[in-house]
Amino acid sequence: MGPSESKHAPLIVTGSYVGWLTNILNHMTSRFEPVELGRLTPEEALETVYNYAGIMKRTQNESTALYIAELAYYDPFYISQLIRTNMPDLDLTTKAGVRTAWQFEMMAR
Repeated sequence: MGPSESKHAPLIVTGSYVGWLTNILNHMTSRFEPVELGRLTPEEALETVYNYAGIMKRTQNESTALYIAELAYYDPFYISQLIRTNMPDLDLTTKAGVRTAWQFEMMAR
């Protein structure tokens, strides 16, 4: 409850149960307001790929960074999932490696 009631910093609530969680939190405190981010522009998506890759210490190149953004439909969630994957022998320097990582992340486990 403490972080949700604090007015000093924004709190972002995301995930697959967002609607359910938001309803519960709105009953506890009225601080939450839904904001839909939507898809990023191609430039924003490319910047997101570079930022996430830098944070996760992943190596990619200009062509695969653009491919990651396009493959993820410019969606920050899918971009982060692809870059944060724990797939063994990850290779984001080739399009084939990116496709393999995408398939690994999209397969039901």
